[in-house]
Amino acid sequence: MELEEELAKQRVVIGGLLNVASADAKRVLAAYSPEKGYSYNLTKLLKCNSRQLEACASLVGLKARSADGSEKLYQKLEILADRIILKIESLFEAECSDCRAVYCNTLESEPLFTCRLCLLGSHNCEEIKRKAENVGQLYPSGFVWLCNVCLGKNDLVSMLSPTNTLKKQPLKKNSKLTASVEKLNTIKEKDSEEEKTEEEEEIKEEEDKVDERQSPNRVRDDRESEKSGRESQKEKNREICELYKRRACPPWA
Repeated sequence: MELEEELAKQRVVIGGLLNVASADAKRVLAAYSPEKGYSYNLTKLLKCNSRQLEACASLVGLKARSADGSEKLYQKLEILADRIILKIESLFEAECSDCRAVYCNTLESEPLFTCRLCLLGSHNCEEIKRKAENVGQLYPSGFVWLCNVCLGKNDLVSMLSPTNTLKKQPLKKNSKLTASVEKLNTIKEKDSEEEKTEEEEEIKEEEDKVDERQSPNRVRDDRESEKSGRESQKEKNREICELYKRRACPPWA
C-alpha cells in the first residue's frame, strides 16, 4: 500500500508536467514511467528525437543549449536523457537530511543546493538556509552537496581529494554537512575547444569526469517487473508436457 501511494503521488507530478508541456515535451514525458526502473526509462527516452528531448529539458529547468541557442551542450542524447530522468525524479517527494521533513520541489522552486549525483534540490528549511549562509566560510574553494539518499549510498571519505584538508577530519556515516569532492559519477563526453560561459563549462566538466559512484536513481531496477517475468517463465515451463520435452510422446492411436 505504501508503494502504491508513492507511485500515485509520482503520477500526479508527471500529470502536472503534462499539463504545461509542449507537444514535443509530452512525447518524452509519456515515455517515462515511475513504475519502471532507470534502464527501462532511459531506453524509452532514447526513442525520442533531439528536438523532443531538448523541449522536455527546457520544461524541467535543464539547460540544453548555449545562451544564443546555436550550440548543443549535450552532444550525446544518452547524457541528455539521463539528466532529464533525474530532473523529473527530483520533483518527487524526498526526505530532508537536516530537518527530516518530507518535501517536494516544483518547477518554480529555487533550492539553495542541488545534489551533484541525482540533481535533487534541497529543502528550504532553516537548517539548510543556515548552512547556505556559512558554506562560503567553511569551504572557500568550493563544495559539492549530496542529498540524504546519495550521501548514504556513497562512501564520502573515498570521494575526497588526497590533498583535501577535510580528509584529515573524521566523517560520520550520516553526516549532514556538505563536502568538497573532485570525482563524481558522470557519463564520459568529449571535450569542446570552443569557449563557453561558466555554466556551460560546468556542464562540460561534469560530462568529462568518470567514476564508479552512481546516483541511486541510476541503478534502481524494476524488481516487480523482474519478479513477474520470472514467475511468468515458470508458468510457461509448467505448461510444456514432460513427455514432449523428453521427445517421448506416445504414437497417435
